[in-house]
Formats: sequence, structure tokens, C-alpha cells
Amino acid sequence: MEKIIVYYRLLLKDICKKKITWFSVGAMIFLVLLILGIRIPAQNNTKVGMVPGKSENAGQIYELLQDENGVFDVQTYENEENMKADIASGKLVCGFCVAEDLDRRMEEGKVKDSVKYITGPMEVKGEVAKEKFYSAFLVAYSDELIRQKETEIYGTKDPERLARIQEEMDRLLKEEEVFQIKQEYVQTAQTPMMQNTAENYPVQGTVGILILIFMFLSAEKGRRSVFNKVLYPGEKLVFDYIRLLTSAVPLAVTGLFCILFSGQSRGMSAEVFWLLVLILYGGIWNMILAGMNKSETGLVSVILVRIILMILVCPVFVDFSQFVPALQFIRSIFPLGIYL
Repeated sequence: MEKIIVYYRLLLKDICKKKITWFSVGAMIFLVLLILGIRIPAQNNTKVGMVPGKSENAGQIYELLQDENGVFDVQTYENEENMKADIASGKLVCGFCVAEDLDRRMEEGKVKDSVKYITGPMEVKGEVAKEKFYSAFLVAYSDELIRQKETEIYGTKDPERLARIQEEMDRLLKEEEVFQIKQEYVQTAQTPMMQNTAENYPVQGTVGILILIFMFLSAEKGRRSVFNKVLYPGEKLVFDYIRLLTSAVPLAVTGLFCILFSGQSRGMSAEVFWLLVLILYGGIWNMILAGMNKSETGLVSVILVRIILMILVCPVFVDFSQFVPALQFIRSIFPLGIYL
């Protein structure tokens, strides 16, 4: 036991003196800061912004959007800058900025470019909101459009005819006369495999991946060490494992601080416990993988394949188990899957 403690201290001093260790620590901090700067849209966010200005028609569009069975929560803004800031921060799905002279444009029949659509690069629900908005826009513009086209179509103006056309148009817009859908609800069975919270852990996942890769590189280097040749097989196995655990210490300490200060922590005691599980179980995994890898040229391929598999199988950035439920069971084999 005394020999193991001495060996651990010597290894820790040696690792802390190496430039690659501090380069890896810096890379971890940089990646965590980069991830924290990425705004991933929330799946349950349905808030939409709108700058209506002083236009009466814009007010009607807002009322129509509010009546769309609560699909989107429309919030009004005084100016475009404040709305853009909330879109950038992820508070809004998207936003619509209506021209101040929308009423005049509608009267003149020049509505092109009268609305600006603003959304984030990673948002997909904005397209649905855009269709809803332009549907409401068409309803608000329909009376004016009919009035403008009456003379063009019939050659003369007739107030009674215009009133009948507008009445029929209102009926078609409000009732399901043009297009009807018969709805039928089917009760679906919920099995335990299908029940998924779809949670992801980008900061913890990044920290875990870097720790496991660094341990794997340490295992590869230790396997070719001259020191291993003077040890008995049993001693070699123990000291190889101690080497892997020691190599993870600088990154684990750095990763713990990154997680705690990221605002995505699951609690200090929980993070410490699961980091220990990751390192202890990851050490066994890396010893097995290092023993299977016989070629130095295949080292990069093994690392790339591992990173891709960990990102796809484990809920790092996206929880793919909501599409492939079997991944919930497969990931429990991997150290990162247990950690997350």
C-alpha cells in the first residue's frame, strides 16, 4: 500500500509538470465557455415577439394571433432592439417587426416588405410561427384587398356587392367551409422505454469526454513505458490503473469547478460522486481499450470513434433516446452514460 501511495505522488507531480496537462486544462475551460455561449432553444418555448407600432391593422393581427388556440404566446415590444435581445438570449422563438406605415401600405396595396421576420440560427419553431403570422396578416388585409380588387375585377364599384363579398369572405375565414378535417384520437400505450425526459448535459458531457480521452492517452503511453517491464503481471495491472486515476485528477478538479460555476450543476455532492464513478469506471474501460489497440497509427481513429459514439449515445448535446429508446439501455454500459 505504501508503494502505491508513493507511486501516486510521483505520478501526480510528473503529470502536473507536463505542458500537455495544462494545455488540456485550458482546452477544457475554453470549450466549457464556448458551450455556455451557445443558446440552444428550449423545446417548450412558445413565446413570440411582435413590434406592432401604431398601426390599427397590426393591432388586429396581434388579436388574431392571440386567438390561435394558445399555440404561441405573443408578446409586444416597443422597439426592435429589445425584441432582438430577447431572441438572442433564447427567451423568444422569433419576432415580427411591423412597419409603422402598415395602414397606408395596405390602402395603397403595397404591402411587400412591410413585416420583418427575425429568428435565431438554431430555432425551428419559428417557421410555424411565421405561417401563423402571415395567416393572421391575410385575414386583416382581406377586406382592404377585396375593396382594391373589386373595380379591377368587375370594372365598377358597387357597395352592396362589396358588402356581400366581404360577408362571404368573413364566413369562409371563420368557418370550416373550404377545408374540413375529421379528427380521431387514438390512445397510445406508454411503455417504460418510451417515457423520456429528454434531458441533456452539455457541460458535464464535455468534461467527461475530455477526462476519458486524456485517460486513454495516458493508458497508451503507460502501456509502452519501460517501468512496466520491471513489474510483475499483478503489480503491472495495479500500477497501470493507478496511473490512469492519477492522470484524471487535474482535469477532474478543473471540470468540477467549471460545472459548479456554469449554473448547470446537479449539486456539489452529486457532481463529486458521479465524477468519481466516471474516473473509477473509466479507468477500467480505458485499460481494456488500450490493451485492444495494438497500433499507434490507429490511435487517432479510436479517439474519433469514441468521441462520436459518446456524443450520439449519451445525452451530451441532444438526447437521441427520445427517437431511439433503446439508447437508454445501451448508454448504461458506457462510463459517460452512467456519469450523465
